[in-house]
Amino acid sequence: MIKKYVLSICIAFALLFVGLYGFVFQNEILVRKESQGTVAFILQDENRVENYIDIKYKKYSNLNYKKTKEKVLDCKNYTQKNLKNKYNNSQDRLVDIPKTEGICWAAAMTSLLEYYGCDSSAPRISKKVLNMAVKEKYWYPQTNGIYDTELDDLLYDVFYSYGGKYKNYDTNNDTFDLYKTIKSEVNNGRVSLFSIYKHAMTSCGYVTYDVKYKYETWYGSKKDKTVTEGFVIVNDNDSDNKQYTYYPEDQILTGIIDRLNFTVTKIER
Repeated sequence: MIKKYVLSICIAFALLFVGLYGFVFQNEILVRKESQGTVAFILQDENRVENYIDIKYKKYSNLNYKKTKEKVLDCKNYTQKNLKNKYNNSQDRLVDIPKTEGICWAAAMTSLLEYYGCDSSAPRISKKVLNMAVKEKYWYPQTNGIYDTELDDLLYDVFYSYGGKYKNYDTNNDTFDLYKTIKSEVNNGRVSLFSIYKHAMTSCGYVTYDVKYKYETWYGSKKDKTVTEGFVIVNDNDSDNKQYTYYPEDQILTGIIDRLNFTVTKIER
């Protein structure tokens, strides 16, 4: 009886330790993300993409790589800074957006909604998005964004407000196999919203590279290996002079906590 009691106490302490470790470890991850940010992995051009590959495989010998596949949809990039300025200068705005407020989610939606033909004026689109976000209480200025889980609801409401065929458009969030989801959407001619930690973008393409190198086995011989590196082509809503930038597939984090911060909002017509 005493042995069972002691065993129960040991199990309880073990579970408590695991729980505390998980809590501390998970919060350490959040702190690390807070300080470094996943936005740092937005690569401005193909030279940066190749540099990313060089750094990732620098410990291997005989490294060489080549682009093997690329598909990109013609989706324009609008910076959140410019759209914010136009909104603050408009007559029928519902709020004034502070200078420090980020509206990447609204800029991403603007690119997406224009691509689907809702309107030809980016400032009009962004104003509709921002006003609806305020009116329907998805967004409160000075909170610096809306929850990823509500992006699909807001986007659905905006589509519906355009009437006609857009009333039949549906929006759904994915949190699994995001790179595969984006590739599938692009191959079917659809752009989507791509949210990473504290930033939203429009995913409108992808590019893959075959990477070849030699690695040393545990017994000292060298062997050839070929792997595929993928990158999402995005409108990042921050680059004034670039339509497309790139985000590495291997930086789309897939941990349990990460699924709160990495989502793809698909458009179903």
